[in-house]
Amino acid sequence: MLKLVNINKSYQIRKGKTQDVLRNLNVEFSNKGFVAILGNSGNGKTTLLNIIGGLDCQDSGEIYYNNQEITDYELFRREKVGFVFQEYNLIDHLSAVDNVIISMSDENINKKENAKEILIKLGLEDCLHKRPKQMSGGQKQRVAIARMIAKDVDMIICDEPTGSLDEETESNIVEIIKELSNEKLVLFVTHNRKLAEKYSDRIITIKSGKVFEDIEDYQKKGSNKIENIKSYKNNCSWLSIKNLLGRYKHTARFIILTAFIMLVASLAIIMEGEFFRLYMHEYYIDKGIMNVILDIKEDVGDKDLLADWESHSNIIHAAYNYDARIKIATNSDFLKEKPGSPTYLEEITRNEYFKEILTDGRFPKESNEVLMSAKSAITLLNIERLYDQFMTGEVDSSYVYNLIENKQFIVTEYGNPRISIVGLVDDRKIHEVQHTVYFIDGFTSLFEYPSGIKPTKVKLYKDNLYRDVNDEIINIAQQNESVNVNQYHQKNVDILYNKIDSFLELSKIALYTIIVIASISFISLLSTSLFERKYEIGLYRSIGYNKRNITKILVLEMFFIGVLSLLLVTISLLAFIVVMSFRLDYIKNFMDIFKIINMFNIVVALVLVLSFFISAIVYIVKRTILKNSILSNIKDL
Repeated sequence: MLKLVNINKSYQIRKGKTQDVLRNLNVEFSNKGFVAILGNSGNGKTTLLNIIGGLDCQDSGEIYYNNQEITDYELFRREKVGFVFQEYNLIDHLSAVDNVIISMSDENINKKENAKEILIKLGLEDCLHKRPKQMSGGQKQRVAIARMIAKDVDMIICDEPTGSLDEETESNIVEIIKELSNEKLVLFVTHNRKLAEKYSDRIITIKSGKVFEDIEDYQKKGSNKIENIKSYKNNCSWLSIKNLLGRYKHTARFIILTAFIMLVASLAIIMEGEFFRLYMHEYYIDKGIMNVILDIKEDVGDKDLLADWESHSNIIHAAYNYDARIKIATNSDFLKEKPGSPTYLEEITRNEYFKEILTDGRFPKESNEVLMSAKSAITLLNIERLYDQFMTGEVDSSYVYNLIENKQFIVTEYGNPRISIVGLVDDRKIHEVQHTVYFIDGFTSLFEYPSGIKPTKVKLYKDNLYRDVNDEIINIAQQNESVNVNQYHQKNVDILYNKIDSFLELSKIALYTIIVIASISFISLLSTSLFERKYEIGLYRSIGYNKRNITKILVLEMFFIGVLSLLLVTISLLAFIVVMSFRLDYIKNFMDIFKIINMFNIVVALVLVLSFFISAIVYIVKRTILKNSILSNIKDL
């Protein structure tokens, strides 16, 4: 039994002005039967239903159900009340079956089969998998009734459910509702008195906020249902997935934007770690960042200057460079008495680094065997267009090596000794001012240079490319009485370090700025999307989903979006790592990569990003949508 005692309700029209809608209204209802509620617009019919159904609250008065005052309207709405709205309030992205399932509580085991059975009984066997936009008004209203039937509650509230239907469809819908009133209490608001007189067990007329007329009074009856507790916890995960699939365009948009923010955050972390710093420094090796050039002072004599430097912890090789430049020519060039190409000299005896950067061929074994870079070999060959073809990638170093392999060249110095280029080194891994031959002990003994050959520079190869190591070596060199730091080379290296530092700092600032802007855009898009879904959320609330259920649904949606975004980011990062690993030779396996890209920090950052977005959802939902009354979230109520 439902009893309303002295119910009052008013609304504020404007400041200082209110309108009384219900005035000390008293009415009782039995536990079953078809009760039609009539009255002109503005007399309080819909307000009365909203208060009974817990969609709105009275200003004063009490409502009793089975002789107990209702204090928890959210529980009452979930356990006892089902709604049939004039505008159906179906969820557009769900099928008819899914629109029915959402009202089924956790104790319903075979939800899908039961939903189909209810729809088929209502003549909707052809609409099971259709969405609301694919159905007529009558079909949508029957789906709404099926949803209410599936909820299986004591009381059915119908607010002009046939107002937008034709006469034939109206009769069909009312017949269905009439049949339900044999076991349940049906409160049916309508303007159609003939319809009310035809189907109703009782007609109540509301006028000026009070019961004006009450025809065919009721018989008081006890409760006809066994009490149970409804729960929608199990629906939350299912419904969140259905929402994501049903709103696939919105889902794809959020996945892409979330993945973009996560990827930018990952790149920002990578730039804070070793991976990108190492790559940037490796990029400038061929510009000389790996080397420190020292000028040998004139009064050094025959002192061995390499031993001390090679013992330094950050020096992998120290080599002499010579002021002399030899001329090398092909056989044909020599026969035509061409002078050959001026070529610098650098000794690489015991140089393990050059063994590592060989791209083709082998390390010299004999004094007449040398190494060159591919670019230097191309200059020596003097073949038109070959350099352009090499630089554009049309040909590679293997092609160049095939042109010089087993080919002898002539040093156009005293004795004209013949030499062989037995290997090519990676141009990107060495610094050459001009084309250079790299030789081992005994090479300079093959010929006599007019003024003799003496080393004028010491070229140091570092195993650590960072600026602090470079500065440390420079400081040591400045205290060495045998050498001076080559200022021209050091000036160029300082410029390179400044470029790297500036690029890293500006890139990090740019990335963090992008993250902030993208996050603001995301929150804006998220807010708009949630407000667009306020009717959907209002429907969940009218069915009986509590605030925790609704929050869980939306949080799970964001979680699933985050997981899918994380998958995209992972694939992108792996692709990025694979590409970068080809450029960083010191990377031996993926474990090294995970270590130097700060993988732990990346994971933490991505978790924080996802947590931030989930928190944003919780805040927006609790502070705005769920804070509003249910009426503001349901169409035409």
